[in-house]
Amino acid sequence: MTLGQPEGDQLGKRDAFHLPCILVTASKNGKIEPGDSVRFIDSDLDTVERCDASERHGIADPFVRHCRNYFWVLLNPGTAQNLTHHFKVVLSGVTDTSEPENEDELEDDEDQFSCGIC
Repeated sequence: MTLGQPEGDQLGKRDAFHLPCILVTASKNGKIEPGDSVRFIDSDLDTVERCDASERHGIADPFVRHCRNYFWVLLNPGTAQNLTHHFKVVLSGVTDTSEPENEDELEDDEDQFSCGIC
Protein backbone atom coordinates (compact mmCIF):
# COMPACT_ATOMS: atom_id res chain seq x y z
CA MET A 1 0.00 0.00 0.00
CA THR A 2 1.10 3.55 -0.65
CA LEU A 3 -0.06 6.79 0.96
CA GLY A 4 -2.18 8.73 -1.51
CA GLN A 5 -3.29 5.51 -3.24
CA PRO A 6 -5.64 3.68 -0.86
CA GLU A 7 -6.98 0.28 -1.79
CA GLY A 8 -10.60 -0.02 -0.71
CA ASP A 9 -10.74 -3.81 -1.04
CA GLN A 10 -8.52 -4.16 2.03
CA LEU A 11 -10.51 -2.19 4.60
CA GLY A 12 -9.17 -2.71 8.10
CA LYS A 13 -5.70 -3.73 6.86
CA ARG A 14 -2.89 -2.30 8.98
CA ASP A 15 0.49 -1.17 7.79
CA ALA A 16 3.29 1.22 8.74
CA PHE A 17 4.88 3.66 6.34
CA HIS A 18 8.27 5.26 6.05
CA LEU A 19 7.38 8.88 5.53
CA PRO A 20 10.04 11.30 4.28
CA CYS A 21 10.14 14.43 6.44
CA ILE A 22 12.37 17.49 6.52
CA LEU A 23 12.82 19.88 9.46
CA VAL A 24 12.16 23.43 8.23
CA THR A 25 11.30 26.98 9.16
CA ALA A 26 8.66 29.23 7.60
CA SER A 27 9.60 32.01 5.22
CA LYS A 28 9.27 35.54 6.54
CA ASN A 29 6.23 36.03 4.27
CA GLY A 30 3.66 34.40 6.44
CA LYS A 31 2.45 32.10 9.14
CA ILE A 32 2.04 28.39 8.54
CA GLU A 33 -0.56 26.30 10.31
CA PRO A 34 -0.45 22.54 10.93
CA GLY A 35 -1.64 20.67 7.83
CA ASP A 36 -1.06 23.59 5.44
CA SER A 37 0.15 22.84 1.93
CA VAL A 38 3.72 24.15 1.62
CA ARG A 39 6.49 24.39 -0.96
CA PHE A 40 10.23 24.84 -0.57
CA ILE A 41 11.60 28.22 -1.59
CA ASP A 42 15.29 27.35 -1.88
CA SER A 43 17.64 24.51 -2.80
CA ASP A 44 18.71 24.05 0.83
CA LEU A 45 15.24 22.61 1.47
CA ASP A 46 15.04 24.30 4.86
CA THR A 47 12.52 27.10 4.29
CA VAL A 48 8.92 26.78 3.14
CA GLU A 49 5.96 28.99 2.34
CA ARG A 50 2.24 28.31 2.22
CA CYS A 51 0.89 27.48 -1.24
CA ASP A 52 -2.09 26.02 -3.11
CA ALA A 53 -2.49 22.25 -3.01
CA SER A 54 -1.60 22.06 -6.73
CA GLU A 55 1.89 23.50 -5.98
CA ARG A 56 2.68 21.70 -2.74
CA HIS A 57 5.82 19.73 -2.02
CA GLY A 58 4.36 18.52 1.26
CA ILE A 59 2.30 19.45 4.28
CA ALA A 60 3.25 21.10 7.56
CA ASP A 61 3.19 18.64 10.45
CA PRO A 62 -0.52 18.05 11.07
CA PHE A 63 0.11 16.53 14.52
CA VAL A 64 1.32 19.68 16.31
CA ARG A 65 -0.80 22.48 17.72
CA HIS A 66 1.34 25.24 16.20
CA CYS A 67 4.11 25.46 13.63
CA ARG A 68 6.55 27.59 15.59
CA ASN A 69 10.22 28.31 14.78
CA TYR A 70 10.94 24.82 13.44
CA PHE A 71 8.57 22.11 12.30
CA TRP A 72 8.46 19.01 10.12
CA VAL A 73 7.22 18.94 6.55
CA LEU A 74 5.82 15.58 5.44
CA LEU A 75 6.76 15.25 1.78
CA ASN A 76 4.33 14.27 -0.96
CA PRO A 77 4.43 10.57 -1.92
CA GLY A 78 6.97 9.90 -4.67
CA THR A 79 9.21 12.91 -3.96
CA ALA A 80 11.96 11.02 -2.11
CA GLN A 81 14.40 8.72 -3.88
CA ASN A 82 16.03 5.75 -2.13
CA LEU A 83 14.17 6.37 1.10
CA THR A 84 16.57 5.89 4.01
CA HIS A 85 17.60 8.35 6.70
CA HIS A 86 19.49 10.25 3.97
CA PHE A 87 17.34 10.59 0.87
CA LYS A 88 17.36 12.68 -2.27
CA VAL A 89 14.35 14.90 -2.96
CA VAL A 90 12.99 15.32 -6.49
CA LEU A 91 10.84 18.43 -6.90
CA SER A 92 9.87 20.42 -9.94
CA GLY A 93 11.81 23.68 -9.99
CA VAL A 94 13.95 22.88 -6.91
CA THR A 95 17.37 21.22 -6.92
CA ASP A 96 18.22 19.26 -3.78
CA THR A 97 21.80 20.18 -2.89
CA SER A 98 21.95 18.28 0.40
CA GLU A 99 24.34 15.37 0.79
CA PRO A 100 26.05 13.69 3.72
CA GLU A 101 29.43 15.27 4.31
CA ASN A 102 31.20 11.94 3.75
CA GLU A 103 30.61 8.18 3.60
CA ASP A 104 31.56 7.73 7.28
CA GLU A 105 28.81 10.17 8.31
CA LEU A 106 26.27 8.22 6.26
CA GLU A 107 27.33 4.87 7.78
CA ASP A 108 27.39 6.29 11.34
CA ASP A 109 23.90 7.74 10.97
CA GLU A 110 22.54 4.52 9.49
CA ASP A 111 23.93 2.55 12.44
CA GLN A 112 22.65 5.04 15.01
CA PHE A 113 19.17 5.44 13.50
CA SER A 114 18.63 1.94 12.21
CA CYS A 115 15.05 0.96 11.56
CA GLY A 116 15.83 -2.65 12.27
CA ILE A 117 14.41 -4.72 9.46
CA CYS A 118 13.60 -1.94 6.99
